[in-house]
Amino acid sequence: MTHFFAHSNARSHGFYGWVLSLALPLALLLALLLIFISLQLLMCSSAQAEEVSKAVARPDCNRPFTLALHDHGLLYSAKTGEGIDKDIADEMSRRSGCKVIVSVLPRARIW
Repeated sequence: MTHFFAHSNARSHGFYGWVLSLALPLALLLALLLIFISLQLLMCSSAQAEEVSKAVARPDCNRPFTLALHDHGLLYSAKTGEGIDKDIADEMSRRSGCKVIVSVLPRARIW
């Protein structure tokens, strides 16, 4: 039995030939399935994301939250007052509407 995708007769190589003759069609089928799933997720993700964001309960902001940062390169720089961790804290505060008090402490104190 010869397939258009097999380079040789699968029977001449026994079980491994049979497995190799199925590898390419199965890989193509898997790739098409992944593409289909990705497209489905993309089409519904924006509408569902908006619905989910409206349905998510807001945190209890009766008191301020505290967050300590430590001076560590791109995560936070005390010299510039900027960094990834600071940006995340600011965004959490903005999105939640809660007050987040950010302080700078030695790493040993916050871990």
